[in-house]
Amino acid sequence: MKIEERNNWEGREIMEDKLLNDDVISYIEYFHDCKVFKIFRHFEVDGKEIDAILYARTKKRNLIRKIGIELKENNVLNAVYQALERSKYFNYFYIITNVPFPAEEFRWLIIHYPDTLRKMVLNKVGIISVFSYEKGFTKGSVILNLLPANLTKMLLK
Repeated sequence: MKIEERNNWEGREIMEDKLLNDDVISYIEYFHDCKVFKIFRHFEVDGKEIDAILYARTKKRNLIRKIGIELKENNVLNAVYQALERSKYFNYFYIITNVPFPAEEFRWLIIHYPDTLRKMVLNKVGIISVFSYEKGFTKGSVILNLLPANLTKMLLK
């Protein structure tokens, strides 16, 4: 199956875009030992909306990795289902949210949907919660990796 990427949101400002900032990208690079070299925002892949696509090259083996991103300010459970549906097109997939941890939605997922959580681990879908701040001349982000996208690799070590 050929994956067709199409940008349908060009020129539109989307509020959730601020969740994928330089700090989050640096964290993903550090966590996966890679360097992001291309970012596409607001694309469709095989008819499904993708908020962002990161193309990265691994540092050790120089392999190209495609990382899908779903940005959500709320309704994390809906984002989980979207991510699971779209993860087959990517090496890794992250839901990036600003929902605080431990958020009701995340606890609810763990308690009431353990099979869904298992599917997330098997399909390399992770959740990152990010809180951006600005105090005086200092800007930054606090990043919590709630569920690593490469958890299966970590568990098998």
